[in-house]
Amino acid sequence: MFRPFPPPKDKHIQWLERVEASKQSIWKEAEIFNFVQLSKYDLNIFDPQMLLSAVFFWNRETRAFKFPCGFVCPTLLDIAAITGLKPLGDRYLPDILEEEIPMTETSIVWDKKTYSAFVSAHHGEEGTLVTDSEHIAFLLYWLSSCVFYTPSLQVPKYYYTLA
Repeated sequence: MFRPFPPPKDKHIQWLERVEASKQSIWKEAEIFNFVQLSKYDLNIFDPQMLLSAVFFWNRETRAFKFPCGFVCPTLLDIAAITGLKPLGDRYLPDILEEEIPMTETSIVWDKKTYSAFVSAHHGEEGTLVTDSEHIAFLLYWLSSCVFYTPSLQVPKYYYTLA
């Protein structure tokens, strides 16, 4: 019925910390640093009985909870309060942006799409510098597994411009 959010694995945490050490100033400038930090924590901690109780009130047509007092759904401000992130910033318009680094100029291996295979293929060696390709690969993985949570559990190409 429900597939849980994938918990952070050792490889994920190691890669995040490696890239963070090199690129955190870029993340802070882009205002995603705190958001990336959330992916360090296992967010699967929940009470199964509470979850089943909540499902009882879920209305699939309105995509909201139907309580005796009326319909209720989480808002961006609710998410901001839970995560501590600000829902403010520049609007992202993917059609206007051009790729700063064309996909053909990166060393991203697209045949390794599952999360674990993608991490293994793109995680740089300890003691080496984090390249732009590795940084982009990390952001692609992070967007796929932690932000948008792709149903296929794979890293798709269509987040490349966003990364």
